[in-house]
Amino acid sequence: MNADLANGEAQPARRARTLRRSLVITFTAVSLVSVLLLGLLNFYQARNLLTDSVSDQLVNQQRAKAVAIRNGIERLEQTVVVAARSREVIEGVVEFSAAFDEVGQSNSLDPGELQSVRDTYDIVVDAIANAGLDAPPPDDLIPGSDVGRYLQYHYITANTAEDRSEMADAPGDRSGYGAVHAVRHPALVQLRSQLGFDDLLLVDTAGNVVYSTDKRLDYATNMTTGPYRTTGVGNAVINGIPAVPIGEAVFVDFEIYLPAEGRPSLFIGAAIRSEARTVGSLLVEVPIETLNTLTIGEADWEATGFGDTGEVYVVGRDQLMRTDSRLWIEDPAEYQRELEKQDYDARLGDLIAIFDSTALLQPVESDAVQEALSGEQFIGRSTNYLGRKSLTSAGPVGSDLLDWVVVAEVAAAEANDPLGAYLARILITGVVLIPIVVLLALLFADRMTKPVEPVVAAAGRVADGDLSTTLPDLGRNEFGDVARRLNRLTAALREREDALAVEEQETRRLLLSALPPRLVTALRSGEQDLLDLLDTATVVVVDVDGLVGGAGISEEAGVELSTELSSRVETLADDLGVERVRSSTDQHVFAAGLATPDTAAQVAADFAVEVAALIEQFRHDHAVEVTYRAGISAGQVIAGLVTADQLTYGVFGDPPRTALALAGIAARDQILIDAVTAAELDDSWSLEPATGLSVLQGEHVSAMVLRQPAGSDSDSADSPS
Repeated sequence: MNADLANGEAQPARRARTLRRSLVITFTAVSLVSVLLLGLLNFYQARNLLTDSVSDQLVNQQRAKAVAIRNGIERLEQTVVVAARSREVIEGVVEFSAAFDEVGQSNSLDPGELQSVRDTYDIVVDAIANAGLDAPPPDDLIPGSDVGRYLQYHYITANTAEDRSEMADAPGDRSGYGAVHAVRHPALVQLRSQLGFDDLLLVDTAGNVVYSTDKRLDYATNMTTGPYRTTGVGNAVINGIPAVPIGEAVFVDFEIYLPAEGRPSLFIGAAIRSEARTVGSLLVEVPIETLNTLTIGEADWEATGFGDTGEVYVVGRDQLMRTDSRLWIEDPAEYQRELEKQDYDARLGDLIAIFDSTALLQPVESDAVQEALSGEQFIGRSTNYLGRKSLTSAGPVGSDLLDWVVVAEVAAAEANDPLGAYLARILITGVVLIPIVVLLALLFADRMTKPVEPVVAAAGRVADGDLSTTLPDLGRNEFGDVARRLNRLTAALREREDALAVEEQETRRLLLSALPPRLVTALRSGEQDLLDLLDTATVVVVDVDGLVGGAGISEEAGVELSTELSSRVETLADDLGVERVRSSTDQHVFAAGLATPDTAAQVAADFAVEVAALIEQFRHDHAVEVTYRAGISAGQVIAGLVTADQLTYGVFGDPPRTALALAGIAARDQILIDAVTAAELDDSWSLEPATGLSVLQGEHVSAMVLRQPAGSDSDSADSPS
């Protein structure tokens, strides 16, 4: 029948628990799915808003840079036009043209000088070839005219100045050209420096480069018939400058220019006119830094809103960069590593390193650039020239002269950093919400199943005869009526059981005040044979002086201090597993190892040292001259009740007597331990022999002075001795 009852009550309980678990799972799942859906919706909305925000910023930057480049190039063109009208340029090209013609009529080089010119070209061509560029044979580059070879010898080959623009007077040139050069060169170099150009060329109407500030290989050649006639500069002299209206300039896009040692070069040219007559052409080389300044300013990327990875660069119709890459400017080594990961020609990285620029070298064949080159504005995600995913805005510069596009981009990972932070916040919120949701689900499930399980459980206990439970108010329903009836039925019996429990608790409290917990447990279990319990233990006796009857301490204060100290010592004993045997105002007796004799000596020593430290602290806290004397002895003892009816507990035998005697003869603040017990301690303890001790009717006792363990943190000059 009992089995039937058990089965009968287990099934409803299981059903209640199953219902509760199902409700918890349902509530939790619904809540988490709602949070997940809401989080995903917010995530996608935030991503769209962030993408739109970054895209708008990139578009603004790209368009602003396009305007800056367009206006900047126009300013450069106007600067060249104004320079072509200056007195230095007009008079210079006229005088240099006349002197150039005179040189051709009366001057030539001897074979040795001509060979020096050839040697110079050999060196230059070898350097260009070593850079990985295709260079024509030197004979194809050497000027075909005597005047060209003559001037290149004196102003290039025989030029001793490290910077050729610094030499105004060529010592070997005794022609009229040398006199003109000595007068005109300083002013033209100053004009070039003021305008911020790299090289300044004066070309006569026949296409001869009659003057150059930097004296490169295009100096003294002919742009219409010479080796550079097919270059952009040559085309500008032949077709561009004569065709543009007065007051306008010719823009020559970047090209690999051999006279500039193969570096990408950008030129602007304008006609030089004197009294409504064209007397020549002015060509200036624009440094790449000028264009970089128009796009990146002072390279303060973060201040301009580009963060750690954003940049702006210019790409030409040939899909090659016209400005420098940000990564190349900031970290060339990292740029080379990223370049090696892409499917580029192996020579590309070497060329960029040689010319220290990505202009006209770095290909940019992204979808963004291709769409922008078609005249459309690109806004969206793309892969840049280093294979990085990025948010990009690209569009044309917007000038008839410049077939360029401006690209503004930022790495997608950086653009999504705020989104990552937002996602992290969502995840953190989810982690925080999960326990809250589970807790709420548990609470709701408990509330919904609350009337079921208590009634079933209570009915089962009543069926088994257990009437000690009380059902809560289950509301105005059938379960509430049953609960109220059961409560009235068990109320009287529960009151009686509560009274018995209080009585038991009070009895145990009284027993614990006189007996160790293990004896109280044995006694309350009904065991009466608690006499003559033979055991092995280590007895610790601590005599305390200076509290009761101490100087300057009233009897009432002494009792209070003694009670407080006893409480502290007994708390320490409980923590270390040491049993109290007897405790009074001036003497405390404890036994260690009654339950664990193997570690008795070690525990007793630890306890004695801790009590000594406690008394030292007590002395400091209350400013009283309390002292102690302690003794420790181990051996077989009889521990138990003297008379079970009287509940008197004691420990008897030689160890208590020896410990009491050692405490009695110990010096102030000293711990004595008999030699047998001391031998059971490990090597970490500091022990000193104590000589001249006689106890127990004059019997000599071998004892040691116990100190702190060696290396202990508490070991100090104030350690118990």
